[in-house]
Amino acid sequence: METVAPPGWAPGLAVGEDGCARGGSGRAHNFSAGPAMLDTEVMTYIQKNLLNYQGCGMGIHEMSHRDVNGPVAAMMERTSGNVRRLLGVPDNYRVLFFQGGAHGQFAAVPLNLFGKSGKGDYVIGGNWSTKAMNEASKYGEVRAVADTTTNGHTYYAPVDEWDLSDDSAYVHVCTNETVQGLAMHEDPDVGPNRVLVSDMTSSLFSRPVDIKKYGVIYASGGKNLGPAGCCLVIVRDDLLEQSLPQVRRRCLKPSLPFSSHC
Repeated sequence: METVAPPGWAPGLAVGEDGCARGGSGRAHNFSAGPAMLDTEVMTYIQKNLLNYQGCGMGIHEMSHRDVNGPVAAMMERTSGNVRRLLGVPDNYRVLFFQGGAHGQFAAVPLNLFGKSGKGDYVIGGNWSTKAMNEASKYGEVRAVADTTTNGHTYYAPVDEWDLSDDSAYVHVCTNETVQGLAMHEDPDVGPNRVLVSDMTSSLFSRPVDIKKYGVIYASGGKNLGPAGCCLVIVRDDLLEQSLPQVRRRCLKPSLPFSSHC
């Protein structure tokens, strides 16, 4: 009978009875899609502080986030500062954190940016950009301005071959289509008069990024940032008031507007 290696296995790794591939430290080596391994020092710090965060007598997840000068607010401020320092985020951009992962931003992006024209241009590279465009179609008019389906998802066409609209609210790209194995290794330049939005889930922090070329960057935390479920959003200040009327009237959940997280 053929022996099938477990997900994440590589030559030289021992396979335990539970099917996990481990090195000499006992920690698994995970090369699978989805959430990645976290840094051992970070995990050890979390373990140490889980029940008693920095001597407060309770865990950070048990504390109020409404305490302006409390441990949760201080931790979020440090985290935002680290993002700004590592990515070189300019002062005219906000660093925000959302629940719902990147899927939540598939809706949040058009809801927050469709206020002027109600139109969005999408560069289709695979599953994730297709999902983003399909979700945005519920709130306005969307167009696929480039589609890698025509070349078997082997490469992105140059920007000058994208069929960009003159009146779209933004141009959306996904820099790492994990299902198709297609990635952007350079920041596309759509010009100063267009707003570039990028889903950078799984690629953010893996290379330098020219933040100034983007209006909005979002990335789920399931790869390079930490546990899945949270989402980092970097948005330029002038885009905070470009939302649809129903967002401004708070007809939708308050977790969606960019401005309510500032």
